[in-house]
Amino acid sequence: MQQRCPLCKGFYPLEIDDTRLPESKRTQANLWKAKFFEMRMEVARSNKGMRGGRMYNYEKERNSVFEEDNQMLFIGIRENVKRMLSISGAFTLENAVILPSGCGAADSFTMLACVDRLVELGEIIKIHNGLSSQGNVYISVKQ
Repeated sequence: MQQRCPLCKGFYPLEIDDTRLPESKRTQANLWKAKFFEMRMEVARSNKGMRGGRMYNYEKERNSVFEEDNQMLFIGIRENVKRMLSISGAFTLENAVILPSGCGAADSFTMLACVDRLVELGEIIKIHNGLSSQGNVYISVKQ
């Protein structure tokens, strides 16, 4: 019997093929498999509520950059971007959103909006779309 995983949409067997395990370990292995599957289900249920399960959209997230709590975040990401551009001339999105110290915790959509705001201001441009947004490559407009 199989059940669909809510995270990756793949099928997972509810029973482990434990024929190679000693008799005493077979039941224990299946218990661990069940616990692991229950944890994945719980994570999927809790993540579904985050942002209503919607995709990132800069137009919807743009205003969050201007909120008072996020101004230090924007400045921190901007400084991090400038530092990376001075060192290598380019950066990936995943490196740009590494939180500088003193910025506190931030929502990932807000961090993406900060980088998109730098594009909107004309400070950087995206030159390569990665397999995911984290792989996008940016360079400075002012070379």
